[in-house]
Amino acid sequence: MASGLQLLEQVIATGIVRKAAGVRDGQQGDGEAHGTLAVVSDARTFSAGTANVLRVLLFASLRDRAGWSDRMWTCGPDPITAQQLWDQLALGPLEGISVAVNQQLVGADQELKAGDELAFLPPFTGG
Repeated sequence: MASGLQLLEQVIATGIVRKAAGVRDGQQGDGEAHGTLAVVSDARTFSAGTANVLRVLLFASLRDRAGWSDRMWTCGPDPITAQQLWDQLALGPLEGISVAVNQQLVGADQELKAGDELAFLPPFTGG
């Protein structure tokens, strides 16, 4: 069961994501919300209050399927892999989807840690 502090951190992280969600891909916005998540997602600038959070990004058809593109995910006490987190998102099989951690392509068995940025990229074609 989550402690009161973990629940508070989840509420704060959710609020940050909702504020940032006001600007969609390709839009300029006022820049206010853009900086918020960029700072929070950088492991070098994490404060003690956000130290157990990682950022999850979905792109293209995955974003459309889930209804969101960017979420903060609270890390539990046990290590979790990209595959395990994907399974918790319940967005279907991971087959054919690329996984990137901190902007580097990795395998689905990559272990995640607080401060990581995890991105799921659907198959796409060139033109």
